[in-house]
Amino acid sequence: MKKLISFAAASMLAVSAFTACGKDSDSKSSSGGFSGKWAGYDMTVDGQTMTSFNMYIVNIPLDAFIHVEINDDGTLEASSGVVGGTSDDEDAPTKGTWEKVDDDTIKIHPDASTVADSMAGDFLEDGVELDLVDDMLVMKGTDPEEGKDYQVRFKRTSEWATYDVSSILGGLADSFGE
Repeated sequence: MKKLISFAAASMLAVSAFTACGKDSDSKSSSGGFSGKWAGYDMTVDGQTMTSFNMYIVNIPLDAFIHVEINDDGTLEASSGVVGGTSDDEDAPTKGTWEKVDDDTIKIHPDASTVADSMAGDFLEDGVELDLVDDMLVMKGTDPEEGKDYQVRFKRTSEWATYDVSSILGGLADSFGE
């Protein structure tokens, strides 16, 4: 799960890239800019689109699974609103920086110390670009391990969604007498 959250976080980080100089002219207007809170909206892998992620035999909405906050100072932080999981280190946010490529594109650069080892590769070497399309941040690419094309879209939000898996996991354990 850490790899997936890191991937999602890196994706969100890409969405949240800002110019480090912090000039207002470098960011979009509040109605269509980069700064602020962004949540996963949908993910398309190899032509199949999903709005939830299957984890622990439950479908977790992407808006709870992937959170990214893009700051005016050129920093960003990606995390997950999934609580009650099995590992404390999975809750650690991925941090990074962003830079503006053009009026509709940012590039994020995750901090290597906050990215899962399995996610290092291209994210750390080259950064990840996100495009602003129809008020959504869009990240496209090809999974280097499986060769499948993917697209992750993020929507602006004012509040983070959360999803507590502990009640579901506890209910399953009770069902099986554990």
